[in-house]
Amino acid sequence: MIRVYVDMEADLFHYGHVEFLKKARALGDCLLVGVIADDVLVSYKRRPILTMNERVASVAGCRYADEVLPNAPFIVDRDWIRKHDIHLVVHGDDFSPDEMEHYYRVPMDMGMFRTVPYTHDISTSEIIRRITGRQFELQDASTVEEFICLQAGEGRKNESNRRGK
Repeated sequence: MIRVYVDMEADLFHYGHVEFLKKARALGDCLLVGVIADDVLVSYKRRPILTMNERVASVAGCRYADEVLPNAPFIVDRDWIRKHDIHLVVHGDDFSPDEMEHYYRVPMDMGMFRTVPYTHDISTSEIIRRITGRQFELQDASTVEEFICLQAGEGRKNESNRRGK
Protein backbone atom coordinates (compact mmCIF):
# COMPACT_ATOMS: atom_id res chain seq x y z
CA MET A 1 0.00 0.00 0.00
CA ILE A 2 1.44 3.39 -1.05
CA ARG A 3 0.87 6.09 1.57
CA VAL A 4 0.90 9.55 0.00
CA TYR A 5 1.42 12.65 2.14
CA VAL A 6 0.50 16.26 1.41
CA ASP A 7 0.55 19.28 3.65
CA MET A 8 -1.70 22.27 3.33
CA GLU A 9 -3.15 25.27 5.09
CA ALA A 10 -6.72 24.21 4.24
CA ASP A 11 -8.03 27.63 5.23
CA LEU A 12 -11.42 28.46 3.67
CA PHE A 13 -11.43 25.00 2.05
CA HIS A 14 -12.42 25.31 -1.63
CA TYR A 15 -12.48 23.35 -4.88
CA GLY A 16 -8.80 24.07 -5.57
CA HIS A 17 -7.99 22.16 -2.39
CA VAL A 18 -10.27 19.31 -3.49
CA GLU A 19 -8.55 19.12 -6.90
CA PHE A 20 -5.14 19.04 -5.22
CA LEU A 21 -6.19 16.20 -2.91
CA LYS A 22 -7.77 14.30 -5.82
CA LYS A 23 -4.53 14.51 -7.85
CA ALA A 24 -2.38 13.49 -4.90
CA ARG A 25 -4.68 10.60 -3.94
CA ALA A 26 -4.43 9.22 -7.48
CA LEU A 27 -0.69 8.63 -6.89
CA GLY A 28 -1.23 6.04 -4.16
CA ASP A 29 -3.60 3.97 -2.05
CA CYS A 30 -3.94 6.13 1.06
CA LEU A 31 -3.78 9.92 1.37
CA LEU A 32 -2.51 11.52 4.56
CA VAL A 33 -3.16 15.25 4.79
CA GLY A 34 -1.11 17.33 7.18
CA VAL A 35 -2.84 20.55 8.20
CA ILE A 36 -0.07 23.06 8.88
CA ALA A 37 0.12 24.49 12.39
CA ASP A 38 -1.22 28.01 12.98
CA ASP A 39 2.05 29.37 14.36
CA VAL A 40 3.89 28.17 11.26
CA LEU A 41 1.36 29.85 8.98
CA VAL A 42 1.64 33.14 10.85
CA SER A 43 5.40 33.16 10.24
CA TYR A 44 4.98 32.20 6.56
CA LYS A 45 1.86 33.91 5.26
CA ARG A 46 -0.92 35.08 7.55
CA ARG A 47 -2.99 33.87 10.48
CA PRO A 48 -5.64 31.44 9.24
CA ILE A 49 -9.26 32.54 9.35
CA LEU A 50 -10.53 29.09 10.36
CA THR A 51 -9.36 27.40 13.56
CA MET A 52 -7.26 24.26 13.42
CA ASN A 53 -10.31 22.15 14.35
CA GLU A 54 -12.38 23.77 11.57
CA ARG A 55 -9.62 23.24 9.00
CA VAL A 56 -9.14 19.61 10.06
CA ALA A 57 -12.91 18.98 9.88
CA SER A 58 -13.06 20.53 6.39
CA VAL A 59 -10.28 18.27 5.11
CA ALA A 60 -11.71 15.22 6.87
CA GLY A 61 -14.98 15.81 4.99
CA CYS A 62 -13.21 15.46 1.64
CA ARG A 63 -13.58 12.00 0.16
CA TYR A 64 -9.97 11.94 -1.07
CA ALA A 65 -8.44 12.33 2.42
CA ASP A 66 -7.95 9.06 4.30
CA GLU A 67 -6.19 10.50 7.36
CA VAL A 68 -5.82 14.06 8.62
CA LEU A 69 -2.83 15.07 10.72
CA PRO A 70 -3.32 18.36 12.61
CA ASN A 71 -0.46 20.72 13.44
CA ALA A 72 1.80 19.38 10.71
CA PRO A 73 5.25 20.88 10.28
CA PHE A 74 6.00 22.97 7.21
CA ILE A 75 9.33 21.27 6.59
CA VAL A 76 8.95 17.54 6.04
CA ASP A 77 11.80 15.66 7.72
CA ARG A 78 12.81 12.00 8.13
CA ASP A 79 11.21 11.71 11.57
CA TRP A 80 7.82 12.84 10.22
CA ILE A 81 8.15 10.48 7.24
CA ARG A 82 9.02 7.51 9.48
CA LYS A 83 6.44 8.33 12.15
CA HIS A 84 3.61 8.29 9.58
CA ASP A 85 5.00 5.56 7.30
CA ILE A 86 4.95 7.92 4.30
CA HIS A 87 6.01 6.53 0.90
CA LEU A 88 5.46 9.60 -1.29
CA VAL A 89 5.32 13.34 -0.54
CA VAL A 90 3.34 15.54 -2.94
CA HIS A 91 2.98 19.30 -3.34
CA GLY A 92 1.47 21.61 -5.93
CA ASP A 93 3.79 23.00 -8.58
CA ASP A 94 3.23 26.58 -7.37
CA PHE A 95 6.49 26.83 -5.37
CA SER A 96 9.74 28.08 -6.84
CA PRO A 97 12.60 25.57 -7.07
CA ASP A 98 14.25 27.26 -4.06
CA GLU A 99 11.06 26.95 -1.99
CA MET A 100 10.65 23.30 -3.00
CA GLU A 101 14.26 22.62 -1.98
CA HIS A 102 13.80 24.41 1.36
CA TYR A 103 10.58 22.70 2.45
CA TYR A 104 10.96 19.29 0.78
CA ARG A 105 14.71 18.66 0.64
CA VAL A 106 14.51 15.45 2.66
CA PRO A 107 11.80 13.71 0.59
CA MET A 108 13.53 14.99 -2.59
CA ASP A 109 16.84 13.45 -1.45
CA MET A 110 15.00 10.23 -0.62
CA GLY A 111 13.52 10.10 -4.15
CA MET A 112 9.96 10.25 -2.83
CA PHE A 113 8.78 13.70 -3.86
CA ARG A 114 6.39 14.61 -6.69
CA THR A 115 4.45 17.69 -7.75
CA VAL A 116 0.97 17.96 -9.22
CA PRO A 117 -0.46 20.90 -11.19
CA TYR A 118 -1.72 23.78 -9.07
CA THR A 119 -5.31 24.97 -9.63
CA HIS A 120 -4.81 28.61 -10.66
CA ASP A 121 -8.48 29.64 -10.84
CA ILE A 122 -8.99 29.86 -7.08
CA SER A 123 -7.05 30.41 -3.87
CA THR A 124 -7.78 31.32 -0.28
CA SER A 125 -6.15 34.71 -0.89
CA GLU A 126 -8.47 35.30 -3.86
CA ILE A 127 -11.53 34.41 -1.74
CA ILE A 128 -10.37 36.89 0.93
CA ARG A 129 -9.93 39.58 -1.76
CA ARG A 130 -13.46 38.92 -3.01
CA ILE A 131 -14.92 39.15 0.48
CA THR A 132 -13.09 42.33 1.41
CA GLY A 133 -14.02 43.89 -1.92
CA ARG A 134 -17.68 43.19 -1.29
CA GLN A 135 -17.64 44.70 2.18
CA PHE A 136 -17.75 48.11 0.50
CA GLU A 137 -20.84 47.05 -1.45
CA LEU A 138 -22.42 45.96 1.84
CA GLN A 139 -21.67 49.34 3.38
CA ASP A 140 -23.66 50.97 0.53
CA ALA A 141 -26.67 48.71 1.10
CA SER A 142 -29.07 49.58 3.92
CA THR A 143 -29.47 45.98 5.07
CA VAL A 144 -27.89 42.58 4.56
CA GLU A 145 -31.12 41.56 2.78
CA GLU A 146 -30.67 44.45 0.34
CA PHE A 147 -27.03 43.45 -0.21
CA ILE A 148 -28.10 39.90 -1.07
CA CYS A 149 -30.67 41.25 -3.53
CA LEU A 150 -28.05 43.50 -5.12
CA GLN A 151 -25.70 40.54 -5.52
CA ALA A 152 -28.51 38.50 -7.09
CA GLY A 153 -29.13 41.31 -9.58
CA GLU A 154 -32.56 42.16 -8.23
CA GLY A 155 -31.74 45.84 -7.65
CA ARG A 156 -32.56 47.84 -4.57
CA LYS A 157 -35.65 46.90 -2.65
CA ASN A 158 -38.00 49.77 -2.06
CA GLU A 159 -38.77 50.90 1.47
CA SER A 160 -42.11 49.03 1.72
CA ASN A 161 -40.51 45.75 0.58
CA ARG A 162 -37.78 46.16 3.18
CA ARG A 163 -40.43 46.33 5.90
CA GLY A 164 -42.14 43.19 4.58
CA LYS A 165 -45.27 45.01 3.37
